[in-house]
Amino acid sequence: MPENNNIQEAVSAFDRAIRLKPDFAEAYHNRGFVKSKLGRDEAAIVDFNQAIHLKPDFADTYFGRGVAKGNLGDYKAALADYDQAIRLKPDFAQAYNNRGIAKGKLGQPKAALADFDQAIRLKSDHADAYFGRGMAKQELGHTEEARTDFKLAAELADKAGNANLKARVEQQLQELDNTD
Repeated sequence: MPENNNIQEAVSAFDRAIRLKPDFAEAYHNRGFVKSKLGRDEAAIVDFNQAIHLKPDFADTYFGRGVAKGNLGDYKAALADYDQAIRLKPDFAQAYNNRGIAKGKLGQPKAALADFDQAIRLKSDHADAYFGRGMAKQELGHTEEARTDFKLAAELADKAGNANLKARVEQQLQELDNTD
């Protein structure tokens, strides 16, 4: 797993940077991001908390902490972090997308839809947001609109080289076809 080794090396590099400069908020943020990527979300949250303590106006850190909390299934807490990220950076398309995901997980498809719409307004080629919006529309019973979003998400994912998302979208389309 060479990629995991590189990621672990990045954690070590951030450890060294923090030892040299303990008030380096970006190092805590980046180490938190890398730890989350390694699946060490509890440890990532500790780093994001420290980064926020040092630099409370850094939207990306609230976003990262929201991702880690979402990975742990704490969607309500993730929602609060995405809210703060958006307050600090109103054009943060990915934060709207992730807030939509959290709202969907909390059983709020209509509210999720509004966030996916905003993510798409901010970034018209946001494949994940089209997928999320399709999921929300499907949950609300808007099957044809969901199908349209899924097809666009697949096209954008393919264009971006995101095979994982494309496969998820195609699976969702197949499930829609099986329910018709």
